[in-house]
Amino acid sequence: MILQQKRYSDQPTDSFQNTLKIDQIKNVLSHIEENFASNLSLENLAAIINMNPRYFCRFFQSIMHVSPMAYVTVYRIEKAAELLQNTPLSVLQICMDCGFNDCSHFIKVFKRYKGYTPNQYRKTQR
Repeated sequence: MILQQKRYSDQPTDSFQNTLKIDQIKNVLSHIEENFASNLSLENLAAIINMNPRYFCRFFQSIMHVSPMAYVTVYRIEKAAELLQNTPLSVLQICMDCGFNDCSHFIKVFKRYKGYTPNQYRKTQR
């Protein structure tokens, strides 16, 4: 009986595990914020917290309720919207500054999330 109690007491508590998960996600989110304009891949993000990419994808989605790459895309679109509102930079420059390599793809994705093309969005925000 004492051995069983000792064995269970060595197991991390749910609170500890939750704190660990939150810290891991914070590290990934910080990396995304600092490097959103660069080429981010699932493998790169998983490596930050030493996880297998498949497991990392499930882990991230269970906490954030969105896939890691969808989160990166939404973050990039939000940064692009911010730049469209606050700078006179061209759509092409904003596209490149936010980590998109193809301007037509950027415009399609932006429209899907914001309901407007980047130029339309800029006009409605002024």
